[in-house]
Amino acid sequence: LEEIESRTILVNDSHRELIATAQAMADATTGPKLLRTLRRKIFHPDELKRAQAVLANQAGFSKAEIAEAFYVACWMTRSDAVGTGNESKGNLCLRFDAGGGDSVVRFRNARRSLFRYRKLFLRCSFSCQDVFEWIAEAMRDKEGHGYYFDPPFFKAGRRYTHNAGKTDVDEKVWHTRLRDSLLPFRTARIVLRMYDHPTVRELYPETVWDWVCFAGRDQANNPNKPEVLIVSKGAAV
Repeated sequence: LEEIESRTILVNDSHRELIATAQAMADATTGPKLLRTLRRKIFHPDELKRAQAVLANQAGFSKAEIAEAFYVACWMTRSDAVGTGNESKGNLCLRFDAGGGDSVVRFRNARRSLFRYRKLFLRCSFSCQDVFEWIAEAMRDKEGHGYYFDPPFFKAGRRYTHNAGKTDVDEKVWHTRLRDSLLPFRTARIVLRMYDHPTVRELYPETVWDWVCFAGRDQANNPNKPEVLIVSKGAAV
């Protein structure tokens, strides 16, 4: 989102806790309060347990409280589980030797990065629709409009709660439907981010789409994950 130069941005994601966090950060009252609260958090198993309890039973909690719990559950576990059924079930990520990075440092650095994202979120609005409903309702094929998609990756995305299917066949059906939903757009700029995969090359041939390949990383920050940005050809910038 930081790289998108736009006067206003509409963000859609089925992950409600993620959207609640962004909404809370964008709010003039809850955003600064949330930053202050997170600054005072200690890297402690009881903090994590409280956060996981909120996520497990969200009734009666505000968006700000859910956002606080989501941040703690994500960054105190660092378990590569965000978006899966285990994202609120991990253990405190402690380091017992001097090698590698330190989870508490990552926890603090991530909080500091929220200052940047808070400014970005101030020009965002948010929704939690199914992507195909969102395409039908929100997208406009007009000059000056651009749309960035980060769909579930083939195979790697199966572990997430909001996935494209659990088998090769189901995933191809879902991604074919996504591709077919986007093909009619000729003026608006379309960008998709995915792992480089044979089915992706089949669905988005370079004769029809522009490809930008780069070395990506997975959620656990492991390198050597070839990714690609797929961009609609000839669309207005």
